Amino acid sequence: MLLNELDSFNAKVKAFTVLGVMGVVLGLYLAGYWFLWKIGEPPFNATPKTIIDYWVYYGAQPQVKKWLSICTVAGFIPPLIVIGICVAPINRKLHGDARFANTAEIKRNKLLGEHGFIIGKWRGRFLMLSGQLGALLSAPPRSGKGVGVVQPNMLSWPDSVVLLDVRKESYRLTSGFRQTFSDVYLFSPVDPEMRTMQWNPLDYVSDDPMLRVNDLQKIGNMLSPDPADGDPFWPASCRTLFLGLALYVFETPSLPRTFGEIVRQIMFGEGETVGEHWKEIIEQRDESAMPLSSACKAALYDFIFTSGNTQSSIRKTFTAKLELWLNPLVDAATCRSSVDLRLLRKQKITIYLGILPKDLDYLSLLLNLFAQQILELNMDEMPEDNPELKYQLAWIMDEFTAPGRMPVIAKAIGYMGGYNIRPFIIVQSISQLIATYGIEVAKTIIECLGAEIVFAPKNKEHARTVSEMLGDTTVKAKSHSRPKFDIKGGSTNTSETKRALLLPQEVRQIGKKRQIIFVENMNAILCEKVFYYKEKVFKKRLLPPHVQPVAEYTPPAARVAKPKPKPAKEEVTEVDGQLLKYVDREIVADDIETIDKLSLTDYNIDFEKIELPENEPATDEEMQELFGSFINSIAD
Repeated sequence: MLLNELDSFNAKVKAFTVLGVMGVVLGLYLAGYWFLWKIGEPPFNATPKTIIDYWVYYGAQPQVKKWLSICTVAGFIPPLIVIGICVAPINRKLHGDARFANTAEIKRNKLLGEHGFIIGKWRGRFLMLSGQLGALLSAPPRSGKGVGVVQPNMLSWPDSVVLLDVRKESYRLTSGFRQTFSDVYLFSPVDPEMRTMQWNPLDYVSDDPMLRVNDLQKIGNMLSPDPADGDPFWPASCRTLFLGLALYVFETPSLPRTFGEIVRQIMFGEGETVGEHWKEIIEQRDESAMPLSSACKAALYDFIFTSGNTQSSIRKTFTAKLELWLNPLVDAATCRSSVDLRLLRKQKITIYLGILPKDLDYLSLLLNLFAQQILELNMDEMPEDNPELKYQLAWIMDEFTAPGRMPVIAKAIGYMGGYNIRPFIIVQSISQLIATYGIEVAKTIIECLGAEIVFAPKNKEHARTVSEMLGDTTVKAKSHSRPKFDIKGGSTNTSETKRALLLPQEVRQIGKKRQIIFVENMNAILCEKVFYYKEKVFKKRLLPPHVQPVAEYTPPAARVAKPKPKPAKEEVTEVDGQLLKYVDREIVADDIETIDKLSLTDYNIDFEKIELPENEPATDEEMQELFGSFINSIAD
């Protein structure tokens, strides 16, 4: 039976050779053992050579030969039985032998341990998925995803965790317990009271100018990826503009390094076109002690030297992608960082992504960027290479498809486990996963996870898929036949036929208290669901929730655009036979150097608006009013 599973011819030859040699040695030893026991000698002194020596020296004696023959046959019977079992063909049932796993299989696959994800309950004990494996749960709405999977794991997982907590239900129930042994944060970027953890994506951009561009380009690629089909010009132009603006912010010490500031920079043109504004800034910085870097200028010039219409389109596309940061709540949530995300595998940290359902689509870009940074910051070093990385990170994504497609997770899910990042994906149905990610990517996600949990599906197609995954079993069917007019006669035939382990309608009828688990390399498990409110161990852990502090935030100062200069007026008059040209323009900064050389006739001032005091001499109040009128005349 064992040798039948070897596919290679050479492997079979080697296996037969080894098995044959072992059988001969064992047979000779047992034959010698039985013979020594028969003649009254200590049997433990037997060796494979014992029986051979007795045959050589005493095989000619009839009485001895008789017992030598009997013992030799008896010695080789057990090895022959073992060899026969190994080489006997597997007796497979005609239509399959699918069945559910039993306790022995569950124990053999180490699902009754003390550590890991809680994925179900088996005869009073929690089923735990240990190691580095991830899991998938597909369950219809209101079927117990929270009470059966999310809350039990949040009340038992001992290491770091990031949870997409739609409706903040888990935060309310489990944050009190988790703060007893880990740091707890609630990231709720549009909370009206600003009770949110703060996270600034730009805090993780390197201060080294050689590495800074690389870090910013990674962020830009996530914010504005190339389309699957269509013109990549606009996304590429947005990425270049983002790089130029971000580098400008980083190279200007007086500006805060935030996404909000980057958006404000492109929204502020100071009375001229955006291109002229940035061209002027570059020229001013070139003349200062802090010129902009060549990378910054190259990225900005790429935007400046496009045509007016193209420039406007790029700017509009850019602001459309990042207009989220015009929201002061989002700006406040991303202006600084409350926790270093690089510590998630070094310390016990719990982060709840408390996003209400109505805000999921609005904040999808922010959630994608958050996911990208967590994975990049925690997938740069293997646990084996750094003893400080002593904790696993559970990434529990309830309502996984609600924020939309998250490409970074789909790409990284296959190798998260090697970095001790364990995903637990929760969806309402597999069809929902396929609709969001496409059938090929959805299949990849499912195949990369070690366990798939299925609650009773409402969808017929999903029920049919689960039935097919369970496989078929062979059952015996009896048929009776008899002659038409013969009451007592007839015959009974028994035949084997195929039947699904569970038919689709039976899958849909497993009930509200049972579930099916598919674990790699073993039969499916039909087990009980977990209900955290029925478990004493969990009820004791329902403590008052953690209170997230109000975010620290200083609103940006309002900017006043510089007024656009009035065009100069030219007037030509004839004085004493000469043509004189008068240029009426506003005073500029360069006039300061020659102001002492100008006379009152050089100023175009309407003195008729100045009222002279009637009293002589004038009082102090009248002189102040006279001076104010004079200054106003100059300003006008």
